[in-house]
Amino acid sequence: MFPTEKPDSSFTKEEIKEYWNIPEDVLGCITTEGLIKSCYKTIYGAVIEASNGYQSGYKLLKGWCRGFDELERRYDAPAALISYFKSEELPHTLDYNLYAIEIASAQDSILKRFTKEQKIEMLNMELNYHAERREIFNRNSIIHDGTIVFMGRLMVFERNAQFLQSLERNEELVRFMEGTGKYILSLAGADTIVHYAEDYLFKLNSN
Repeated sequence: MFPTEKPDSSFTKEEIKEYWNIPEDVLGCITTEGLIKSCYKTIYGAVIEASNGYQSGYKLLKGWCRGFDELERRYDAPAALISYFKSEELPHTLDYNLYAIEIASAQDSILKRFTKEQKIEMLNMELNYHAERREIFNRNSIIHDGTIVFMGRLMVFERNAQFLQSLERNEELVRFMEGTGKYILSLAGADTIVHYAEDYLFKLNSN
């Protein structure tokens, strides 16, 4: 249930934030699939862009939409996120709210719940999604592309030796993985993440 009218002009900043937020007393009653859709409907997705880096922006976003904290606590978050991404058509315009959901999927609290099979499915999907974005947006896909955030952060979380070694030689990727500084990741940087993600996926499929 979401408001259909704008909040009263007399509302304070905190009252406006609460007006658009998911009520605390219903958070635990929403299915994880419904929770993801509710988070996607937040009007605050652009907060990530307004902050100094995607990770800093995501932390700020959680202060405006409590649904993201709840999503990180859900044990079935990986399965629900995979289902959600599979059901969505790739938008032909930048979608800050979709970007917010993608960043959420790359948080350690959610990454630790991915099974091997879910990692394989998600990586396959993210690689395809990234290729489509590169086709549609060209350079702009690197600015707000959550697929490379997920792939890179998953490999760091899993302590993938090859990718960690590449970070030692690439300051740009180190800054990107931290997600706390605003800059444009180069196409070469994105290609590096994709290369190691493809190699990691191959090994997952082989073991």
